[in-house]
Amino acid sequence: MKYTLILFLGMLSTTSINIIAQTPKLISSKTGYKGFFTDLTKFDSTLICVFREAKTHTSRDGKIAVIRLIKGSDWKWNKIATIEIPFVDLRDPKIIQNSDQKLMLLATGVYPETEISDNEVIKKYQSFYWESDDGLIWKYKGKVSEQDLWLWSLHKNESGIYSISYSVGKKSTRQGRKVRLHKFNDEKFDILTELKHPLLENEFQPSEAAITTLQNGNMVIVIRRKRGLNSVLGTSKPPYTDWSFSELPISIEGQALITIKNKTILAGRDLKDNKKKLSMMVLQLEKPYIEQKYRVSPSKGDFAYPGLEFFNNHLCMSYYKNGKIYFIATKTPLEE
Repeated sequence: MKYTLILFLGMLSTTSINIIAQTPKLISSKTGYKGFFTDLTKFDSTLICVFREAKTHTSRDGKIAVIRLIKGSDWKWNKIATIEIPFVDLRDPKIIQNSDQKLMLLATGVYPETEISDNEVIKKYQSFYWESDDGLIWKYKGKVSEQDLWLWSLHKNESGIYSISYSVGKKSTRQGRKVRLHKFNDEKFDILTELKHPLLENEFQPSEAAITTLQNGNMVIVIRRKRGLNSVLGTSKPPYTDWSFSELPISIEGQALITIKNKTILAGRDLKDNKKKLSMMVLQLEKPYIEQKYRVSPSKGDFAYPGLEFFNNHLCMSYYKNGKIYFIATKTPLEE
């Protein structure tokens, strides 16, 4: 069954614009491996998509595939690089163009070594990053944080590069689940602040967080909590150390955020009424509530973890479904 995505996004004017998206296109190659956990960024007048490539969702052989939109094509892609660390399972790649006009890639590795604590297997986690001038050749830059902090997001605005981590492994076992905002400094993600609120207590298992910045410089984040609980919206003014939190009327996983003009758009695996579906929605931040919501994909199987980008006036999204990577873009450019 084919799906098209219909968006009604009010931009700078008060009139909503009817935008119909292309039918999702399969963009992963047939390598014998499956694709999971995507992200998108603009670079050198084209788009770069990254995703985890592995035998299965839970196998321990994850590598990062880098594919590029062919310039001048009808949304066609080719694979340009593979990134790996021997014996480390790389997961959840995130990519941006940094302040030096280079590509910056962040991923978390799961080590094969484990510990046993109170009859529980404790895994070891480490976040790493790489840089590239062209997307073809990647330079490994090293570890970017303490062990057992899963840096899950990557976002650049005028004041710097940011990520949000949640504690895993030994840190989670000993200290409980904590969520922290990091700022990139001297090739490391320093902890800027711990995000504390009753909605983010350990018992609610806060984890994956997406970040965007509004036109006025304020930062917006959406944090996933354990299944069955609604997600949490956070907002802060620069320098992003004083946060306000509220509960969203939705439970969403593997989420991505983007701000296009004056609209904040959220995409991810929507768990409303315990029925999984890949959705895109426009957030109203003041209340908060969902201004509009659109179903992108049928709800069967393993799917979501989208990447969002605004490219050549098109809203673009990558995502995976049942081990395959898909791409969708608005058919009509978004007007000013």
